[in-house]
Amino acid sequence: MWYPPERATVTLGQMLGAGFAGGPFALGLRFLTVLRSMAFLDKMHHRAEPGPHFYLHAIGVDPARQRQGSAVAS
Repeated sequence: MWYPPERATVTLGQMLGAGFAGGPFALGLRFLTVLRSMAFLDKMHHRAEPGPHFYLHAIGVDPARQRQGSAVAS
């Protein structure tokens, strides 16, 4: 799932729609650690890639092809 630069930011509504509202209840105070970690990773992301770029949100592999290494030649 590739997102173009103008659509790479997930909105609060999208997060709530995906079920993230239960995070604080499920994790308790550990949720604060998750938030701090996400803020740190976001800071590092912007430092490493400051310009517009596509964002790979998720990737899947056919179970029959798992654990076989990459088939992409460089």
